[in-house]
Amino acid sequence: MDKAAGEILGMITEGQKTAIKAVKDDPKKLWEELASIHSSAKPGVRFNALDSLFAIQLGKVTRVSSALAAVQDKRDDKYDIEALDAELFSLTLLRALPAQENGFRSALMLKNTVGRKEMIEAFKNEWEDRKHC
Repeated sequence: MDKAAGEILGMITEGQKTAIKAVKDDPKKLWEELASIHSSAKPGVRFNALDSLFAIQLGKVTRVSSALAAVQDKRDDKYDIEALDAELFSLTLLRALPAQENGFRSALMLKNTVGRKEMIEAFKNEWEDRKHC
């Protein structure tokens, strides 16, 4: 069991490890938790799909349809224009972070809710914590 859990833990980023602390010693629960994080309608999954959509360059039109479909598949029935606005605000902040902030970015993308209010609060808390280090 420990070897299997170790193999899984060795393949994930530091930011993801904070989200799976409670199940890190049980490979089955660890795998299920990672699956629930990465195959869900969570904001982080939608952010990745939107990021892929926005990264398309002129001349790659065939990718637009599949990228847009990926974004649409990642939202639930309650997703509306207000939710999109809030997530676009958050996505803009996340994309603006420099590369050395990848751990912070990953941790934020694992949250269930990352609207404007939650994102501003997370940034304030992060910077406040850094002042005390």
